[in-house]
Amino acid sequence: MEQLQKNSQGPDRRKIFRFGVVATAFILLAGGYFMDGFFSAKVQYAQSSALTALAGESAAVTETERGLSVAVTSQEPLVLTLDRTIVLRFSPGTKAEVSWERLSPLDGLNLELTAGRLWVNTQNHTTSTNVTAGPMVSALFEPGVVDLQLGEGKLLIASVRHDARATFANKTILVPQDRQLSLLLAKIQRSQKELAQLHYDKLIKEFPLDVLDKSDPWTSYNTREDEAHAQKVRLSFADHVRTSGPRFPLSGENLLSSFEGVLKSISLSLTFDGKKRLERSTQTIFDYLDTALYALVVGNQRAADLFLNRFNQEATAAGVAPSDPLMASYRARLAFAQPRDAFFKAREAVRKLSADTSIKKLGRLFNDVLDAAVSDPATERNEQMTLGMRRLTQAIDGSFLSSLGQADAEELLLFSTRYMSLLRNQPMLITEEFLTVNEKLQEVHLNFLSRADAVDRQQYFVSEKLSLIKFLKAQLEAEKIDFQPTRRALLYLVSRIDAVRPVFSEAAYLTYVDSQLMQLADFIAFVRSPEGEQANGSFTEELDVYKKAVEEAQKIRELLSSADGGGAISPFRREELAAEVSKDLYGIGLKDIKVQLPDSEQNPVVRIVTAKFESATFSANYDTNRKLFSEVVFRGQEVGNSIRLENLKTYMLVTLGKLVLKDGKTTETLVEQDAQSDFERVAHITLANALARVGVKVEEQYLDLSDLASDVIHIRLARLGEGESTRLFSFDIDSKASRVSRLEIQTVAGPIPVNDTFSLAELPNRVEQVYQRALFEKEKDDEVKRLLQGTPGA
Repeated sequence: MEQLQKNSQGPDRRKIFRFGVVATAFILLAGGYFMDGFFSAKVQYAQSSALTALAGESAAVTETERGLSVAVTSQEPLVLTLDRTIVLRFSPGTKAEVSWERLSPLDGLNLELTAGRLWVNTQNHTTSTNVTAGPMVSALFEPGVVDLQLGEGKLLIASVRHDARATFANKTILVPQDRQLSLLLAKIQRSQKELAQLHYDKLIKEFPLDVLDKSDPWTSYNTREDEAHAQKVRLSFADHVRTSGPRFPLSGENLLSSFEGVLKSISLSLTFDGKKRLERSTQTIFDYLDTALYALVVGNQRAADLFLNRFNQEATAAGVAPSDPLMASYRARLAFAQPRDAFFKAREAVRKLSADTSIKKLGRLFNDVLDAAVSDPATERNEQMTLGMRRLTQAIDGSFLSSLGQADAEELLLFSTRYMSLLRNQPMLITEEFLTVNEKLQEVHLNFLSRADAVDRQQYFVSEKLSLIKFLKAQLEAEKIDFQPTRRALLYLVSRIDAVRPVFSEAAYLTYVDSQLMQLADFIAFVRSPEGEQANGSFTEELDVYKKAVEEAQKIRELLSSADGGGAISPFRREELAAEVSKDLYGIGLKDIKVQLPDSEQNPVVRIVTAKFESATFSANYDTNRKLFSEVVFRGQEVGNSIRLENLKTYMLVTLGKLVLKDGKTTETLVEQDAQSDFERVAHITLANALARVGVKVEEQYLDLSDLASDVIHIRLARLGEGESTRLFSFDIDSKASRVSRLEIQTVAGPIPVNDTFSLAELPNRVEQVYQRALFEKEKDDEVKRLLQGTPGA
């Protein structure tokens, strides 16, 4: 029986063995065939044709040797989609040429705009784009969104997402996100040599940036279309990943994937051609990435992290080149992923393996912050922006700065410029922490310049800081940002301005800095004060309270510094009496007050030796307890009776002819004979009304009527405009306020006299013309001096 069983098992085992050999051979053959097909499909997906969609007038597009030629004649926009994710929208009447450096994936996109308007969206791709508009001007931008318009001799470059650069006359101007630049082509052609000599700060004065007009219909239309396109790209990629499935099992139960993995291993081991084996080995590495992508789609974070780590390890160990077609393809395909997208981790894993320079890597991190600023949900944007800024900070604090060289000097300047633009667009990011980062970039940039160029550039940086302080002040006044975090940023900015003052030797520039700081004196003093440190309410209210307290303290100090008497009383009593006099007398409009203090602690009477009310003199004894004035002399006229504090201003206004009491009110204890000259009163009223009509402001203390008998009124200081547009000057005018003479304007070049007589109506224009001419001459002289000192970088 045993033998029978053995005999019966032998043939079965042989059959099974033969079947196994045949099956194995079949598997190997099938595996090789399958792998070739799979790898071919993967490469085919990576190497698609450039033009993947066309919407609009198809006849407007013709193929050329270099790419595509577009001439839109219909009334509808033409839309081209390249490499699945790049979108070009041509407005009616637009003519352009489109070409690219490499097809798989599309890279080095070149556009030649002849006329019209072109919207370029490459933010979901990795290609850089170069745009030419005639022989003189080109625009370059990394992945982003740019609106270009060429017509009537003008090129408009608007940066909608990320930043663009305009290059002409061997100079580059950065166009940050949400800004637009208008270039007059004739001006560039006419002034190429002069423009080539300008430093960056002067160049942007010649071609100032404007705020992007987001209400423009073309912009609104394209923004909506871009949002829909971005969603389509995300869904399409996710569907492709889900349909393709994982290349390895996520948790071991996927038999098909396990079988696929076995086939790959067997096929790879039986591939003897070195080149093909390397190709298959590289493609197998990307299977880890494909599996991670699938895990992200199905929400398996643990498996995604596992396979992303494996992908990075294998790719690094194998030395997969950043230029490898598959690497480039995945980098382009994952470019759409934003910080909150499921695929962002995968995008970062691929980006780590790039061969980009330190500056380029920094630019990518910066763009992540820009993307976070428009990400959804809006409630988490600030958090995402802050996280992005911290990643940027860590990169700069690492080995980044030490890896830079002389060739990076201009890139550092442009990066600092775009960094400051971001802070202005997102004021909540203006903190000491993030300002310090920009300061480091600027310091490294300055180290690469010659001393003369470094001083010139430092002036630009200081001007930017002053501008930022004014910007923050305006934001605080509008209650758009919190004071305490902003206060620390302001203290940092002011400290940096103070720190570099010794660098500047030009008296004119130091005068400019001082004048700018003087305009901000009250604001900066509050920021530095203990009151500012404790402020936690409304900024404007807290500042007003502080300013009033400072003004009051200053008045008390002035009173005490010029006061006579009071030597026998305590310092506390001296200050107490001065405070009472200051509050009461300044409160009703008296100025230039000089007092004599009593010599007894108990005596409440202070002698008002002299004071002025609207240029009229005043003296009296003031009982600070009873609030009563006695022995009053006003405008040289003695008043027989005492006057209470609440009635004094009324008395003086009536005396000056500026107020008429209502009928029935007794004036016996308030009013004496009005001794004011009718001629003076008429002249004063006429002048005040005339100056108000032309926008000139004059304080009473600067109005001199001493030569009124000669029909001349001297105005020692007058003002036109507000804030940065303030113009200060002095002049003489006749009593009828009709003719101006002896005008002298304060300018950056010092006081400039105007030896002419003209009508009051001409005064504002004369002042502005002289001021602007002085400013222009000063800038021209400064530029000549710098050119004579030596060539840049010497």
